[in-house]
Amino acid sequence: MSAFPKVSIVITTFNNYHFIGTAIRSALEQDYKNIEIIVVDDGSTDQTKDLVDSFSGVTYIFQSNQGLSAARNAGLQYAGGEFICFLDADDWLYYNAISLNAMFLLDDPDLAFVAGAHTIYYEFTGVFVDVIKQPGNNMYNELLGGNFIGMHATVLYRSDILREFIFDTALPNCEDYDVYLRIARKHPIRHHKTIIAAYRKHQENMSGDNIAMLNGIQEVLGRQKYFLKNEDEVKAYVKGIEFNRRYYSEQMASRLKTIHYSKWEIRESKEYYFLKKYFPEIGKELSSYIFKQKKFSVMRNIKRIFFGRKQESNEMIALKNLPLKPVSTQFGYDRGGPIDRYYIETFLAENSFCIHGNILEIGDNYYTMRFGGDRVKTSDVLHVDDTNPAATVIGDLSDLPNVADNTYNAIVLTQTLHLIYDFKRALDTCYRILKPGGSLLVTVPGISHIAQDEWGKYWQWSFTSRSLSRALEDSFINNKPVMKTYGNVFIASAFIYGFGLPEIKPEQLNYHDDHYQVIISAVIKKL
Repeated sequence: MSAFPKVSIVITTFNNYHFIGTAIRSALEQDYKNIEIIVVDDGSTDQTKDLVDSFSGVTYIFQSNQGLSAARNAGLQYAGGEFICFLDADDWLYYNAISLNAMFLLDDPDLAFVAGAHTIYYEFTGVFVDVIKQPGNNMYNELLGGNFIGMHATVLYRSDILREFIFDTALPNCEDYDVYLRIARKHPIRHHKTIIAAYRKHQENMSGDNIAMLNGIQEVLGRQKYFLKNEDEVKAYVKGIEFNRRYYSEQMASRLKTIHYSKWEIRESKEYYFLKKYFPEIGKELSSYIFKQKKFSVMRNIKRIFFGRKQESNEMIALKNLPLKPVSTQFGYDRGGPIDRYYIETFLAENSFCIHGNILEIGDNYYTMRFGGDRVKTSDVLHVDDTNPAATVIGDLSDLPNVADNTYNAIVLTQTLHLIYDFKRALDTCYRILKPGGSLLVTVPGISHIAQDEWGKYWQWSFTSRSLSRALEDSFINNKPVMKTYGNVFIASAFIYGFGLPEIKPEQLNYHDDHYQVIISAVIKKL
């Protein structure tokens, strides 16, 4: 085995165009350099291929839609690394994920795989929740009692051992849990508590179907029943069955209590039927709960509101009722927080693996520490004058001779360029003071009202994705930015009117139409 064995990072995707760029960049940003990146496209019909082709050094493989297990097996077939990691297209790795896991495998040649901890990123709210488990010494028994690994991207396998097992294409889900159990029954594995990856929780997650997940886990565990050798393994198996039944049934009941359905719609849902049949106590409690509810369904409300108004369209009625003045002139800060901050923080969360080492941020270092954490070595704050007590660097970003060339690993430049008249010189400065390999993370306003506070007099520009992309390409020689836009016509209207983030539904926030660019983001690296 070579001193630094090749690692294959296999990214599987199916119509994940809006997410996969983050996954690829997180793989490219690894501090372990002997890697290959393979994207297995399981029959996507979106622009995934065009996006993947824009990255150099990434192998693209397309197959007809066969499911996640088949896609992972295809990646394993093409992988040339001695170690292999599987990354879902909507998740991402932190910069030291591969090097840390590889260290464990190099230190102990008997290990079949090593797994670390992860964080869950809830896309609807922008909240991170760390998941750090501390299993006992008997890893097989611990896995029987529950899937403590939780996120597949935290696992680094020895490729030759994984090829003995492969993923079962007959399983519609939980195929990774099945592999963990089958390997752990025959080989030693290791788990550590360092967070090395982020799992994105959103509406389209496979794990969001509680019934399917419970059925899948029960099937995977049921396969182990015939291999149990002693009383401890039987106890662990029973514990796992009971834990998963309780966990997913409670998840179902909780979801039905929080969604905005009428009691009739809840009773017609498949989850309610499932609970009544298989978990009668929970079903009975849920029946008592919904009997007390007086919620109308969305459709019933629409019919009630617009009954007898068929001469005019609903859209025209809504348009006539729009006020001439905004509900807030403070970007929604007085109504629970600004809508655009949700997009800015989503962008930074997706690219947090770039924030490590020496970092520069404008105004304060809140985002540096929130998204960089203990990966940050030094944190500088730039301000135009010395009135800001948090500032460590004083000056104008468009002319900053007091900062040396090649100083920073990353620059966090959010909602700043529109306040700088000569913003192209500011981008030239960013290029100059970044280290080779360093990243600029930038957001700018597209559709916005002009600030009515002290910043209004500095407001110079609004951007489009094309104008920002061209400006970045001019400053960052021989490289192209990775662009992403956020917003839609509804969000643009709500933002201009000054509505706050809590007043907007997740499904409204997370639909993006490139023709209505509320926030424009870009990541570009200094080569």
